[in-house]
Order: sequence, then structure tokens, then C-alpha cells
Amino acid sequence: MIHSDTIAAVSTGMTSAGISMIRISGDQAFVIADQIFRGPGKAVAEMPSHTINYGFIYDGDRMVDEVLLSVMRAPATYTREDIVEINCHGGIAVTKEVLRVVLERGARLAEPGEFTKRAFLNGRIDLSQAEAVMDLIQSGSRAAMDASLRQLRGSLKERIQTDKDAILQTIAMIEAALDDPEHYDTGQEFRREIRKSVSAVYTDLKNLADTFENGRVIREGIRAVIVGKPNAGKSSIMNVLLGENRAIVTDIAGTTRDTLEESLKMDGLMLNIIDTAGIRETEDAIEQIGMERALSAVEEADLVIYVIDGSVPLDQNDHVIMDRIRGKKTICLINKTDLPTAVDVENIHHLLSSPVLCVSAKEHQGMEAFSEEVKKMFEAGKLQAGEETFLTNLRHYEEICSAVSSLTLAMDSLEKGMPEDFISIDLTDAYHALANVVGEDVGDDLIDRIFSTFCVGK
Repeated sequence: MIHSDTIAAVSTGMTSAGISMIRISGDQAFVIADQIFRGPGKAVAEMPSHTINYGFIYDGDRMVDEVLLSVMRAPATYTREDIVEINCHGGIAVTKEVLRVVLERGARLAEPGEFTKRAFLNGRIDLSQAEAVMDLIQSGSRAAMDASLRQLRGSLKERIQTDKDAILQTIAMIEAALDDPEHYDTGQEFRREIRKSVSAVYTDLKNLADTFENGRVIREGIRAVIVGKPNAGKSSIMNVLLGENRAIVTDIAGTTRDTLEESLKMDGLMLNIIDTAGIRETEDAIEQIGMERALSAVEEADLVIYVIDGSVPLDQNDHVIMDRIRGKKTICLINKTDLPTAVDVENIHHLLSSPVLCVSAKEHQGMEAFSEEVKKMFEAGKLQAGEETFLTNLRHYEEICSAVSSLTLAMDSLEKGMPEDFISIDLTDAYHALANVVGEDVGDDLIDRIFSTFCVGK
């Protein structure tokens, strides 16, 4: 047992709701609950594990609330400690009152993420699974939720463990050969065997690192920037996608002076849309600032939505925009197809080498084709299907990249005929980097920093 004190917190949102839940964890959980719970059955300490029991919470002789109380005995609990969960009515006042009574009987208010931290420290989950808990809570799309659930079930942990075991076995082979050179042949065949093992781990970790860009999109959403000339219909397109009049739309060029960001779910993915100021030559200082911000947003975007007014010919401003977005993932929307078309769609496709769709924001036409193009471009089906592990956490990505770098050095040393102990050092560095992913070698400062980002009660 890592901790001797008992903690408690509200594990549901502190807002008016049908039910609130106060969680108590620690070796005094049953003792504290026995002091405040009165029901028709046994004392809390005598209740069977993993049962729900009806009764009342009392503060001395005063009844506080009618509740359902759950009893869970260690080690088969979230924290591997004794846990009591009090399900009370969901008003803010009654929730605070039940928590106050619990704390006055000897529990300490839990720190942010302390329940999950105890689950990690008590060995129920590794650090990657603990981080997946918070990712699951914060997931804004079905794809993000599915990725977090896979990691919570141990998909990343198992993959990292397999590679760690392979590295450790290779290190053991090298150390055995160095300790007993009379019985080990460290010639070409031995080095080929070492390289084969190292190369297999390198390939797996490199493939895993390559999933990070897709994993980031899953976790954070697609950062999509709408650009175009003034009055092309950028704000109208944004309003149609959102299904509400979020952006101001007028016939006056330059209405949008700053960026406006909103989010929407699109077939399981999150699309974070940024509407920007129209790009054109102007002497207006404020409008110029808006255009600079628009171009800056383009540099950071995962997707550029380039809106062209299809009712007027292209001009120099369009070519300036196309020069700035070339090389970015782009979908071009030829807007105002309800009016006579004055642009060459095929020429635009040739200039951008990007999908070009004809739409009408006014008539709400063409948005289904846009949605399909986004899914195709970001392989939404692939991201959501199957059991593939995606890296979604920057810390994990950096540690795995560090392991890949160490394995690269090891393979270079093998090619150059360097002594085996040099190779062993690089393999040990790779092993420690992978151990950091699952929390085996991390320090207390990092652990505290990770769990401080959690909500209280989780």
C-alpha cells in the first residue's frame, strides 16, 4: 500500500444534476462511511464488496440526504484501495454538505487526479493508461474517444512492453558474450543476429512514431482555416457548416477583421474552423493586421479551405492566396454557384493540385461533398476503424523518437564494426526511453505535473 491517508472528493461535476457522487478511497474509507451512513442492513464494514446499499447520510442526529452507497474492497477497485462511493441527490448544496460530513470524519480532500495517481502508484495501471483516462474525459469526438479507450485498455502498454522485452533480450545476449568470450562467438553471425533484433524493434517504433500526426488530429481535431478574398463567402460557408449564424455576413467587403474560431463534429472527427479576414491589397491598417493573422493561421493549419467567388473572374489577389497555400492540404470551394460562373474550374484545379468543389452557401448546396472530401483527405475511416494504436500524447511521441534515435545509433555502430559495449549503451538508452512512456523510470516531479492536469475527483 503506497498511501496510509484516506482521500475524498466529488467525482461528478459540481453543478445541479440528478445525482452527484462522492468518492472515498483509503484504509479508513469503511470506518468513515460507518460513522455517517444509516441503512436497514449491515454496517458498511460488513457489507459484501461491489454492492449498492440504500440508506441515509447523517451528520450526528441530523439527516443530510437519502443516498445509495457503493462498497468496493481492495484490491479489486480503481485505486486498489478500499473505496466507498456515495450517490446523493445532485444539488450543489447537498453535494457540498455530504462532502463536508465525510471530510470532518477524517478524510482529506483529494488533489487533482489523485485517485488515478493512486491507481498508477499501486500498480493497477501504467502511466500511459493513466494519461488515457484524462484524454478520455477530454475527448471531443468519437475518434478521440476510441483512441483513448484503446490506450486505456493497454494497447500502447503492450506494444511498448514487447519492444522493451526484445531490447532487454538483445542487451542480455551482448552482456553474456562480453562476460564469457570463450564460449560465445561474436563474429559476423552474432552481429547479424543482433542487427536483426534491433532492426525489428526500430521498425515497429518508427511506425508507431509515424502515427503521431494522425493521432494529434484525433485528439485535438483538424485545424481548418478558411481563406479567400473579401466577399467570397467565407463567413457564409462557416455559418452553413456550423448550422447557425455565428459569423457576421454583409455585402460590405472587409466585414471580417479578425479570426473567429468554432468547432464542429464531422463523422467522428472534430473540425476546428477558423474564419479569417479577406485577403486583398488595402491601405486600411486594421484590415492589414487581420490579413497578417489570416496568413499566420494558414501556416499552422492542418487544412486550408480556400473560398473563391465563382461569379467573378480570378484576379491578382487570388494568385497571391494560391501562392501562400500551395503545398498545404487544401480544399477549394467555388462559391456562389447559384449565380453565373465566371471562373475556370479545371484551371483552378490545375493551379492548386487540390480538390475543387462547386458550392452555394446561399442555397446550402455542396456541403455533403465537402464533408466527404475532408474524410477522404484525413482518412477518417482508417482513423476510426480497427484496433490500431495511435500516438496522441506529445510526451509519448518524444520518448519514442528518443528510443528510435538510440536504436539508429546502435545500428550504425553495428555497421561500422564498433565494439559490442558501445551498442549495449545505445540499447540501454532506448530501453529507458520506452520505460519512461509507461512510467517506470520517471521522477516524482513529472508524475506530479501529469496528474496536476487532471480534474479533482478523478
